[in-house]
Amino acid sequence: SSAARPAGAGRTRVLRLAHITDVHVQPERGAAEGLAMCLRRVNALTPKPDMVITGGDLIMDGFAADEARTRAQWDILTRVFRDECGLPVRHTLGNHDIWGWHKSKSRTTGAEPRWGKAWALEQLGMPRAFHAHRAAGWKFLHLDSVRPDGDGYKAFLDDEQRAWLEAELRATPRSTHVL
Repeated sequence: SSAARPAGAGRTRVLRLAHITDVHVQPERGAAEGLAMCLRRVNALTPKPDMVITGGDLIMDGFAADEARTRAQWDILTRVFRDECGLPVRHTLGNHDIWGWHKSKSRTTGAEPRWGKAWALEQLGMPRAFHAHRAAGWKFLHLDSVRPDGDGYKAFLDDEQRAWLEAELRATPRSTHVL
């Protein structure tokens, strides 16, 4: 912004974030220990962050993993965040967090109750894949650009989300910072 002042120019920090992305939990690669170390480090920062925002891809290849593998990964991720993160967390979905879209590799039919984004939304406590929240004069818009395409995906915003985003931006006062 042209109104932005140089860092340290008499400003006080109003919001401190920790951004954690692309964790790609893999049990055989020490995922629990590595994520726990990361979260302990975040908790030890001075000053302490006000919140953690994740950028998606929290588990590894959920779109091609079977149910047992996907469950093991989500169990590690949710347990470690519960036990090690003393901060509020706001999540964002990534393509690896979506279960079963590659039906032959994941051994899914598409009729499973947790198929697709449902399992990730449940595990992450998200009402839907795209959402907004506010904190300390900021508005955070979490987008979901992952759309199914055969056994894979394409990245784009669908019409529903684009309309939601445009409405959110129109309804946001110009004085509000947007991330």
